[in-house]
Amino acid sequence: MTSKTLGSGFAPDVAIVDGLVYVAFGAQPDALVLVVLTPGGVEVRRTVIADGYFNSFPRFGGPWLAYQRNHDWRPCALHVGTGQTWTFDGMAAGTYGMAVQAALGIVAYQNGVGYPIRFGSLADGGSVPTGLSGAPDGLDAILSRDRITLRKDTRLSMPGMLYPVVVGDLTVGERPDAGVAVQLAGEPLRVALAGQDVPDPRCATDGTTYAIVCWGPAGVRLVVGTRADLQALPLALTPPAPAPAPTPTPVPPSEDFMDPWKVNVKSFDTAIVRGQRFQARVALGNGVEVVVEKDARDELHFAVFKDGVQKDRSAADRHVDVKG
Repeated sequence: MTSKTLGSGFAPDVAIVDGLVYVAFGAQPDALVLVVLTPGGVEVRRTVIADGYFNSFPRFGGPWLAYQRNHDWRPCALHVGTGQTWTFDGMAAGTYGMAVQAALGIVAYQNGVGYPIRFGSLADGGSVPTGLSGAPDGLDAILSRDRITLRKDTRLSMPGMLYPVVVGDLTVGERPDAGVAVQLAGEPLRVALAGQDVPDPRCATDGTTYAIVCWGPAGVRLVVGTRADLQALPLALTPPAPAPAPTPTPVPPSEDFMDPWKVNVKSFDTAIVRGQRFQARVALGNGVEVVVEKDARDELHFAVFKDGVQKDRSAADRHVDVKG
């Protein structure tokens, strides 16, 4: 198995087309980088699409790469084999504002109040409304012309990982503690890049080569190998059951003790850095938790969870100016 860093960037996706591995990722300030590698991880070529990255993460579907153009925010699709490019009407909105289904010949993208979804045709570049609605979290996958899954609905759909991505017999996702959760169909959960900060991992396979990409403070990383290589990854450890809570010592009533809105800061990063993710989690009691997160574009997002299930999320990003 080969593991390598492709450079500084964010929001990568990966595809395997005609035996080659294609990785696309955003780079500051607004460029889209497309890297082509052999199954052994040897870089063949690298292309920079100027003005080819804005807010929505690039998404692959077979040989088609969908991305949002910076200067007018319009969704585009590029065929990495032929070079054919389409630019669709309207704009894409949301971090995961686009999804691609090459078999159906469509790109789905969302925009506007209520996040209405349009389909862009990979055959002629036209677009039509669908009557379907997206969400602030964005789109997950196109299952049919009548059904598109949303990230907010699939976030907790696989045990042991967040935001699972399924391609063929391979599923990857974020481990709640660290590292990439990796699971082959019918096999136990394993971990790649254990202990590393690896948001938004994605994957691809053609049945012979298996590829995983992610990003984070260490840059855009690619893990590529065979099925046997993935089976050699360490198994994910099951966290030990928590010890029974000791019987608390009675505390005399006080105004603070009786306050049901007492705030418990659950976790936070130690520094806010321009271009890097930051997250703070605050527990309000009764299973209610508020999450404030800054993404790599220095946009703030606010979300409310109840017993680990997301109940609401801010509909619009809020920009934060990181000094220093």
